[in-house]
Amino acid sequence: MLQFLTLLIVIIAAAVFPLMLTARALGAERTGFWWVVLVLVLQSALSKAGDTLIGNDTVAFVLVFLVGALAIKLAFVTTYAKAMLISVVSTVITIVCWLLLIKLLGGKHNAAEEAAMLMGSPFSCLA
Repeated sequence: MLQFLTLLIVIIAAAVFPLMLTARALGAERTGFWWVVLVLVLQSALSKAGDTLIGNDTVAFVLVFLVGALAIKLAFVTTYAKAMLISVVSTVITIVCWLLLIKLLGGKHNAAEEAAMLMGSPFSCLA
């Protein structure tokens, strides 16, 4: 049970905090926890609707991105350009966090590989 709760907290933190911190860094007015959760739910629903209603994946991606940025703009009370930037930056941060988490919790690895990965060396792929 404790592992489940820990995993749930990690998943929530990995989803919410990159978006919250990016919005705060870019000067959005409303960046509370529940506003971020609302945006994540809206973006998830928009993504599912876009995948279902639009046949072309590229068009669906662009439309979902633009409408998702509109959801961020309205929820966080910011400009549309900042909302698009919040969306891109928080997505990149989230992907990097998940990749690091997967790498750290993954199967076989050694200490040199972990150290090289955490240092961000351009030679980390050689470790």
